[in-house]
This record gives sequence, C-alpha cells and structure tokens, in this order.
Amino acid sequence: MARVRTTYGRFVQAAGWDPLEDILARTEQARIGQRHAGPRLPDAPPGRALVAGLGRLGSWVGLFLAHLGIPLVLLDRDVVERHNLEAGNCVFRSSDVGSPKVVAMKNLLAQQAPGVSVEVYQGDITLMPEDQLRALGELVRVILALVDEGQALFNINDLFCQRLAVIYAAGHRGARTGDVGISRPGGACFRCLLNIDSPAQVQTLSGEATHGIDIVSIAQVCVRVALVLLGDQRLGNLREVLDPAVNFIYIQNRRSETNPGGFAPRFLRIARRRNCPVCGAV
Repeated sequence: MARVRTTYGRFVQAAGWDPLEDILARTEQARIGQRHAGPRLPDAPPGRALVAGLGRLGSWVGLFLAHLGIPLVLLDRDVVERHNLEAGNCVFRSSDVGSPKVVAMKNLLAQQAPGVSVEVYQGDITLMPEDQLRALGELVRVILALVDEGQALFNINDLFCQRLAVIYAAGHRGARTGDVGISRPGGACFRCLLNIDSPAQVQTLSGEATHGIDIVSIAQVCVRVALVLLGDQRLGNLREVLDPAVNFIYIQNRRSETNPGGFAPRFLRIARRRNCPVCGAV
C-alpha cells in the first residue's frame, strides 16, 4: 500500500496503519534517564520566534508563546474563514471572519497578551522572494514552520536548516497522534526527518475532523520545544530536547494497547541521509 506523507496528517493510509511503525523503522528511541541530556541552559531574555502558518496548530502556538512573553513574528497568507472556528480548532473569533489571519491574530494578542511585541507579515511563502524570507529569519532565533504547503516547507527548510533551529509539527489522522520535528544546523533537515525528496510528497488532510484538545496537546509540545531552543527554562520539562541528537517527538494523544496511559511523547533520533542535497553527511 502506498504511503502518503502530509503536513496535517503527514502519515495517511488505510485504517489500522500506525505511522509509528514507519518512523521507528529508521530511528533510534532516545534512552531518557540513561543518557546525558546535555548541559542546563542558563535563563535568558526571551528570543523572538517566527510562527509561519496560523492554522490549527499555528494559531494555538502563537497564543501560548505570546502568553509566555515571547516576542513574535507572524506570517500567513490566508484570511479567517467560518470553518476555522469549528470545534475549537483555532483561536479565532466570529468577528475575525474575513480578516487576514495575521491581523486577527495580532488584534487577539493585543487583548490577551498586551505588551508582547508582535510583527505581522501577510504573504505566500511559495511566492516570496528568497531575500525577503531570509530577512524574516534574521529577525528571530527560532522558526516554527506550521504551514500546510509542501513547497513552503521545502523553501523554509532549504534556506534555514543550516542557519537556525526550525520546528516542524503536524497532527496525523484525526490528530489522535502527531509529531514535532526539530531541525538544527548540522543535523537532519526536514527532508531527512520525513524521508522525503519532493514537495509533492507533502499533502494536506482537508476537512479532517479533529478535537481541539488534541490539537492543543501537539501545540503545547511545540511551545515547550521552542522555549528550550530559546534557552527559556520556565516550564522546566522536555529537557530531552537539550540533547542535540533528539530531533523527533512522536505524540500519542489517545489510549491504545501500546499506550494505555493516554498522552505520551516518544523522543527519537533521525540521522541525516548521506544523499540529502541540503544537509547530507559528508
């Protein structure tokens, strides 16, 4: 059976297929508690983060980061539509319908997190000149690439994987599971994390029914990873991410035979592919 990798639901296939099988086939699970997780980072003033994509995950991530006082740069091309308000999947309000997502988000954050610096840019990453996208990257310390389009994800990856830490995240079928990938300079890039070679291999689940609480749980992991990468120790966990070898977190939101306790992250290591044109090992 062919496997289709997507951004919102990167691993989609017939019912009963577990994406974790594909991931574990090419990774090594980090031995948390048996492996030194790296030095403790000192508390630091908050660095700025770029949130690219203000959909189901991105809008919650932006809200949580702002509440934590992290200065933000927001980038999205779309306007708020009525379906964005369903089932608590996004943070937008009915009064936001028809407004650019970046404008609606900035207005919301001005009310809920006043005093936090928020810069907004409305644009399509797939059409944005490289110098403009690079200029946005120069404003921040971490990028959260939460867009849907494969070409946009490739553009971000190919331009920044050797420059900045980039966080990629997605829910799988129904957001019952999800993943958070971390690309650091010198480590595996987005292409290697998903073992893909073309933007065409990245597809999106349109109209997928989800529960807002499952989206939020994945968004919270994104935020905690971003804080670690920014050197912010306030939340105090996910310290496994301090180990530069840990670059993929598989998230199970629901109970199952293999996960009777419900929500559980699994920390994994994915190596660079030698033939990768972006980050390939020399």
